[in-house]
Amino acid sequence: MVAGLLGDEIIFCIQARVKSNRLPAKIFFDFYGEKIINRIISICLKCTNSSNIFILTGSKENNSIIENETSLSGVKVFYGSENDLYSRYKDFISNISPNCKYFFRITSDNYLIQPEILKAMANDLIKSNVLYSYVKPLSHFSGELISRDFFLKYNPDKITPSIQEHVTTDIRNDKNIKIKSYDSNFMDINHNLNLTLDDINDFIFMKKIEKLNLCKNLDCLGDIKELKKHFEI
Repeated sequence: MVAGLLGDEIIFCIQARVKSNRLPAKIFFDFYGEKIINRIISICLKCTNSSNIFILTGSKENNSIIENETSLSGVKVFYGSENDLYSRYKDFISNISPNCKYFFRITSDNYLIQPEILKAMANDLIKSNVLYSYVKPLSHFSGELISRDFFLKYNPDKITPSIQEHVTTDIRNDKNIKIKSYDSNFMDINHNLNLTLDDINDFIFMKKIEKLNLCKNLDCLGDIKELKKHFEI
């Protein structure tokens, strides 16, 4: 294992599909000349080896282009339910090696996820016995870290549309689950900032960031702190 990378007990699940509801094909938009999906992969590669990174997408009919665009990275693509994310994760996690103890849920529209935050969360979780961890509010600069065994056994009373779309809604609200939540100023950045790629206005904002030559590097905690000086966010 390369020094500084996490071990095989943690895998990274990148959820992505071509026909996004609000901004279709956003994973192929460019940020500093790199497609968003490949930037997300690069972020994960700062934390682990390519063999521990998986793209969880919808049907092969709609999303096979993802495999073509990411083939050089060495990550694998899993095809699952097109619209039911919860089922997609359940199907994937039930088929991975039991050597995996935890998995990160990474959303492909969060192009400013910080590798150092992911590694800090992982190292904390390995030392504890919590089942789920996240940064409040559900941060656009991090992912969610979930116990594999717990997720396989966890069955909500009702699979609501919110769970189908967001996967972990009930987990965060269940007071019987051992959860580690980080404050909104974790690692000295403001996790309340809504910096994602969800609609056309988010795309315009991303291009403004690019024009200022901010957040070009994958590790850009300092630049994220600078953004508030340039924009009303």
